[in-house]
Amino acid sequence: MEKRTEVKALPKAHSEVGIEVGLKDFAVMSNGEVFGNPKFFRTLENRLAKAYYDQCPPVPCTLPEPRGQEFERSRMDMPGMWHGS
Repeated sequence: MEKRTEVKALPKAHSEVGIEVGLKDFAVMSNGEVFGNPKFFRTLENRLAKAYYDQCPPVPCTLPEPRGQEFERSRMDMPGMWHGS
């Protein structure tokens, strides 16, 4: 079974458009229209990194052996010292 359809020709355009492809903008047309560069990979990569970080338990710092003044200084700095902060 074969079906034939008649194809209508499109009207000829009398203007031309140039397209420049780049890194900052995906495409810039000669009439000034700008198409942004979609950064799906980077966005998803950042979300994945944050998800992995949220899953990791905090890693406490190890204190030096109790020897005197150095031990006391490090002990005072301890409360804010966790992995990633």
